[in-house]
Amino acid sequence: MKKIIVLIVSILPFISVSQNIGQILSEIEKNNTTLKAYRSYTDAQKLETHTGIFPENPEIEYHYLWGAPGV
Repeated sequence: MKKIIVLIVSILPFISVSQNIGQILSEIEKNNTTLKAYRSYTDAQKLETHTGIFPENPEIEYHYLWGAPGV
């Protein structure tokens, strides 16, 4: 009986912490300056991958070729 009570008392704090872990992690993410810097750095890299992918002055050429279409 004593072991069961000790086990329940020792597990009880972990249960209450696990319920609030999402809130704790969101607060850490919101207030951590290093994470903010990494997030802005990755956003800048995403924008950089989309710059310069199009040619500066595209040109189109075509030729009208004479001939018999049935040959």
